[in-house]
Amino acid sequence: MKSKKIIILLVVLTLIPLLVHAKSYSYDYVNVVLDFQKNGSIIVSQERAYDFRGSFSWAFMDLEKKGAEDIDFLMIKDLDKEEILTFETEEDSSHVKATWHYKAQDEVKRFLIVYEIKGGIKRYEDVAEFYWKVIENTHEFIDNFKAEIILPEESPNLFKVFVHSRAKPGEINFSGDYKKATVTVEDVPKNSFVEFRLLMSPSVFPNVPLQQKKMYENILQEERKAFSRNPIVVGKNIFLYCFIFFIPFILLIFFYWKYGREPKVDYDRTYEHDPPRDIPPMALANIFEARETSIRTAGQGLLGTIFDLARRGYLEIKEEKVKTFFGLRERTRHRFILTKKGEKELNKITKTLLSFEKSVLLFFFKPKTKTVKEVTTDELKSRATRHQTRIRSKILKISKDAREWFEKNYFPLRNRKSEKMRKYFTIFTILFYFISCFFFLSILPFYGFYLILGSIFSGIILVILAKSISQRTPEATLEVKRWQAFKRFISDFSAMKDAPPTLLHIWDQYLVYAIVLGVAQKLLENIKNLSLERKQAVAGVIWYHGTTPTPTGTISPESFSILSNSLSSTISALSSSTSVGGGFSGGGGGGGGGGSSGAG
Repeated sequence: MKSKKIIILLVVLTLIPLLVHAKSYSYDYVNVVLDFQKNGSIIVSQERAYDFRGSFSWAFMDLEKKGAEDIDFLMIKDLDKEEILTFETEEDSSHVKATWHYKAQDEVKRFLIVYEIKGGIKRYEDVAEFYWKVIENTHEFIDNFKAEIILPEESPNLFKVFVHSRAKPGEINFSGDYKKATVTVEDVPKNSFVEFRLLMSPSVFPNVPLQQKKMYENILQEERKAFSRNPIVVGKNIFLYCFIFFIPFILLIFFYWKYGREPKVDYDRTYEHDPPRDIPPMALANIFEARETSIRTAGQGLLGTIFDLARRGYLEIKEEKVKTFFGLRERTRHRFILTKKGEKELNKITKTLLSFEKSVLLFFFKPKTKTVKEVTTDELKSRATRHQTRIRSKILKISKDAREWFEKNYFPLRNRKSEKMRKYFTIFTILFYFISCFFFLSILPFYGFYLILGSIFSGIILVILAKSISQRTPEATLEVKRWQAFKRFISDFSAMKDAPPTLLHIWDQYLVYAIVLGVAQKLLENIKNLSLERKQAVAGVIWYHGTTPTPTGTISPESFSILSNSLSSTISALSSSTSVGGGFSGGGGGGGGGGSSGAG
């Protein structure tokens, strides 16, 4: 008797999976349209193709309200019958659930679910953010997922889409006018959300309350962390990844320790009260980043050079008041005006400038084939936004020319032997990861593709880090320390208080270097405070024309503040990274939305 019960139990346990399998469903596809409104609401239309295996009569969608003010279901439609269905809703402060009824038996049935997310946009000073689980936490397997994102207006200056999902990375495509984007993902696993994080220009949502803080860089940092946790990047085979990661990195440490450490120089001064060397600002940009000048530092060098050229009479800078917001608001911009001396230089009548200084003048006043006599900061920002790759290439080329000029006329910035070792290490790294790709394909055909991606990623990182092997020369190291001391001096008001009175007459000579060193705002603030403390007017300059009335031969404190803010925003525009893009990553889950769906 006992043995019969055991046999019956085993039979029942064996049949349970078959019975469960007899009634199941998945999604052939889920197509989503996110239609953003200027008031921060989003109309979501989801077309879901249920692949039913067995008999089904009802379905539900349960959405969490986290990250939104409210969610309203607007319509549920049977697309096969072209029939709008009635549905029941259950709602509390944290979620809303819609349930609808139908009849289906071993067939693919399509439904359109439309709902509105109210208050889903967060608007900050530098970015508008939509952070939402477009596919809920709990659901069945989805064969194909597609989402179309429609903004209320174009957002060319900032439009990024980050996708968090356990599925393998799909595709993100942007329309030419940067008003729409399309996301496609295949094979979304059961019970794994698909989360979007959209970054857009704050101006796209004028009716959303503005939060007085900047979040763009924080969000990007969070997305970088999310990407680094992606299992596709990290990999599943710890031993092979240790092999790939640690051997080259250990070798990198050895090369750096032997060849890349900075040489010791005898210098212990806290401040340099004058610029250590009378050199063009663009050359200084290369000294401070001796291994390779970044685009931001090169942008600062470019702007420092244009101010230096103004100081030397090749152009003038003029403040202008500009009406905005239908004339209700006013802001200040700067206009760069080419002088007769500058025109002669561009027309090759005179040749007094260094080649890269003339390139800077051409960059500002001859963007294409025709020379313009004036250009505003607004036009520069617009140019930098519309032609990012070309602008970046031009700036780095000018920086490279300035570097070559300095090394020819003064001293090398890099140690030749360490530079040779850097090249050897770079060649080794490329060969190492190239061979590793074939190794992974031969022994791990299933994971090989992902591990190859990891090895390529590691190789790129190591090639970048190999720059640390390139050592500064002793002369370059001393030069950097002296400029750092000068930077501390112009940044420290307590030190500037003891400066001679002539400082208020030669402040513009210091400004061109302060721009490159990234402390222009601090210098201008200190000069203004020093002027107020000593009750001594700051000497005016013939190349700068402010809008604030001042005695002849002086410059007002208000002009300093305006100039400081304009410098900061112009440098950011000239040296900004790409503002359109995005990507896929694992992790995430911090956005709003979520919930579950089901059928029975």
